[in-house]
Amino acid sequence: MSVDISQFLDLFNKFDVVDLTQTLENNMPTFPNHTKYFFNHWISPADPAYLNAMLIGDHTGTHFDTSAHFLHDESDPLRKFCHETDPAAMIGRAVKLTFGPFPSDNSTISAQDIMAWEDKNVVLREDDIVIFNYQWADKWALAGESNAFMEAWPGLSESAVDYLIDKKIRVAGTDCASIDSADGDGWKFPGHLNMLCKGILVIENLANLNSLPVEFVFIGLPLKIKDAGGSPIRALALLPK
Repeated sequence: MSVDISQFLDLFNKFDVVDLTQTLENNMPTFPNHTKYFFNHWISPADPAYLNAMLIGDHTGTHFDTSAHFLHDESDPLRKFCHETDPAAMIGRAVKLTFGPFPSDNSTISAQDIMAWEDKNVVLREDDIVIFNYQWADKWALAGESNAFMEAWPGLSESAVDYLIDKKIRVAGTDCASIDSADGDGWKFPGHLNMLCKGILVIENLANLNSLPVEFVFIGLPLKIKDAGGSPIRALALLPK
């Protein structure tokens, strides 16, 4: 069957692209027990090309978590590594929920908070990509400038996670270092231990969320890394012009 690619391109050209990705650079915020990011110039007198070497963890910068990140039962069909995860899972309708700004006190939002937001905005649907904007990305800074981004950030409570699971969303994203609050809602870490184990993907360290409307098209493409529990992504929003 013949496909008219020009029709798709005409439609695509009716959208603006907003980059939701934090820049990978030396001294950027990283999770305390994760590999730090290092970018080094690779200088070779015999090679005229400009080259560099990187040391990077699979959960660095704006990235996604696969179910295998916390789902360790090898017999569970929902357990998938990065190279096994369908990249189309992070392409689709996205809904942005804005809360805060919060102080650095491990704040959490509840199922009731989400339902109250839905009453005033739009109802979350099955297979949605749900993005939480805590306005925390404003704190992103290089080491030596500020450490506020990594101090007691907000996240989802256990009731909020249970509600999103019942809604059968596909992806949950945040502009914080973790989908869970810094203390994991009392060290329960429901976002990682409950959502990932249900096959719901997680995206962390998103940027530029304040510039987005409530609904948009989200695209987040990971690297195809064998046996990785996650990958940096280039996260984009498509907005009608």
